[in-house]
Amino acid sequence: METKRMKILSIFFMWILLCAVFVGMMSVVENVEASPNEVRITWDDADQCEPDIWGDKIVWIDYRNGEFNPDIYMYDLTTNTETPICTNMSWQSSPAIYGNKIVWVDNRNGNLDIYMYDLSNNTEMQITTNSEHQQNPAIYGDIIIWIDKRISASRPDIYIYDLNNGTEIQIASNNSGQGEPAIFGDKIVWFDARYSNYDIYMYNLTSGIETQITTDIEAQTSPSIYCDKIVWQDFRGEHYTIFLYDLRTNTTTQISSNINHQRSPTIYGNKIVWHASRDSNHNIYMFDLYLWKESQITTDTLDQLHPVIYEDKIVWYDERNGNFDIYMTYIDQDSDGVYEWDDAFPKNPYEYMDTDSDGMGDNLDPDADNDGWGDETEVVCGSNPLDNSSVPIDWDNDLNPDVLDTDDDNDGYPDINDTFPLDPSEWHDFDNDGIGNNTDPDDDNDGIPDSSDPYPLNPLNDLEDFLRQQLTDLTAQHIVINDTIGSLSDIIENENSLTRSEILNRINDTIDKIQNLDTNITAHDLDIKSILDSLSNLVENEHNLTKAELMENLTDILEQLNNVEANILGDINKVDRSLDEAKEEAESSHISQGLSLIIALIILIIILLIMMIIIAFLIKENKMLKQILGEDQEEAVAVKEEVEEEGKEEEVLPPPPEKASIVDLDESEEEITTESEVSQVPSTNGKPTEEIFEDEMDKLAPPSPDEEY
Repeated sequence: METKRMKILSIFFMWILLCAVFVGMMSVVENVEASPNEVRITWDDADQCEPDIWGDKIVWIDYRNGEFNPDIYMYDLTTNTETPICTNMSWQSSPAIYGNKIVWVDNRNGNLDIYMYDLSNNTEMQITTNSEHQQNPAIYGDIIIWIDKRISASRPDIYIYDLNNGTEIQIASNNSGQGEPAIFGDKIVWFDARYSNYDIYMYNLTSGIETQITTDIEAQTSPSIYCDKIVWQDFRGEHYTIFLYDLRTNTTTQISSNINHQRSPTIYGNKIVWHASRDSNHNIYMFDLYLWKESQITTDTLDQLHPVIYEDKIVWYDERNGNFDIYMTYIDQDSDGVYEWDDAFPKNPYEYMDTDSDGMGDNLDPDADNDGWGDETEVVCGSNPLDNSSVPIDWDNDLNPDVLDTDDDNDGYPDINDTFPLDPSEWHDFDNDGIGNNTDPDDDNDGIPDSSDPYPLNPLNDLEDFLRQQLTDLTAQHIVINDTIGSLSDIIENENSLTRSEILNRINDTIDKIQNLDTNITAHDLDIKSILDSLSNLVENEHNLTKAELMENLTDILEQLNNVEANILGDINKVDRSLDEAKEEAESSHISQGLSLIIALIILIIILLIMMIIIAFLIKENKMLKQILGEDQEEAVAVKEEVEEEGKEEEVLPPPPEKASIVDLDESEEEITTESEVSQVPSTNGKPTEEIFEDEMDKLAPPSPDEEY
């Protein structure tokens, strides 16, 4: 049994191990695959190493023609073509490129010399001719630099060659030795061993001034420069780390701080790249000075080494295919969070999209999707400013979207006051029945069609209320008109004692009083408005009138006012009479309503009396029933006591329980008849107990309808 258990456990653990191996293999296979933004540049089975890049051109050392015969090759990213630059049977290495010029180290002459190839005219040129070794070339513009061993093989110096004038100049000549020069603009940097350790130095070609950049006692090597920033690998800790020096602020900053080596930094713009052995292999890392953030560029499990960077491209040599190949990836050059293959403006940190392809970035483009609606308007309206099929709703097509349009149906009534904001034929719904007043045959929903309703907007249909309101409105108008008549009459009567200015001031006061009068309340509003217009025109044109003409016009207006007042007084009298008639009708209506109420109350009282008689009768009958039932119960009790006296010496079978089931009764009878000690049921007065019990129950039962009758 124990052996069998051990076998099962062994098989189980073997299965787990196989699964782990399978998962590990799958993970390796997945890691071998390049990430979507990586581009494999070289495909030859031999090694390709030490790449450099400028613009869309990449150069490297290529061993396809033999291990001891490395050549210089180039790849053009624009044309996707590979071109051999130098395939001389000798040894070439350390290529560098700037513009159309490529430089490298060549030993075809038995020593190491610097050579250059000009892509613009496809010509090769030997730069150095000294019989000693020249190595590590770099180029910027028309200046080529290198380390030169013509003075001392163990302590090389820095030299430059100017292609413009064909002159060669020694830059650094300290006998301690210099190495790994780099150049940007008129500044050259290198590492220098003059103080028994390696420090970074800089030389300015314009000013001729040499500057020591680092002074730490540990080694600083592999410098790179871009504009005013210098980076290098620094051994001041237990491992190489990346440091930066800013020439503008004269400050030194540590960029990386991992416990493993960080090497071979290069800088372009605000990006620094290097390779690091943080895992079991070397990977490429990048630091963004703008975002102040580090990113891991490669994740393959094999080595990626010596990266170089130009604009949005990082290039390195990679071991993932069993040999060294040249690889490249695109990055976010302008640090706007969008990689270059998705960035329509790779050098503009404020733009990355151009949805309508009009050359203007979406952030500045007022209409990014070119659908005719401004982006700000679309955001407010909830449509997508980057989708030309998503546009704001504009019901009336007035180019003012509904969200912003105060009159969506363009009917002249603002939406806030329009019950039907999307129906130009309707705007009010007086009775709130969902049908606009223009369509509704009964606006006040009082059951009387508007065509027959003298008060189509009075749902109460109360003539008295309407007349009372009319009386109030007419009275208010009469007060103002009467006051106006008094004012104008006073002006006319005192014409001689008033100046023209005083007359105009009093007319203006009169205009204010009339303007304060509510309009649209009576049939006289048009007349009042006409008088108001006359007074206003008189004031506006008074400068064209003499005082006599002014008085004449006032007299005419006064006559109009008297006519209006007379009409208003006439209407007031009519309304008074109509109101009295309405009151009389209301009183008669109230009397009729009172009589109806009294009749209803009488009917209600009669109904209540009938109900009370029925209830009294039912109560009386109930008392008689209770009395009959009481007498029967007393007789039953007497019979029961007599039975108990006569059968005291004998056992009497107790009556069955009131709620016993038929099954329980059957079981009780079986127990009685099977009892061995009882041969027959005891009797009373010659009757079995069951018969006596039934007789007594008959007496207690209520009489049948025939017996009661």
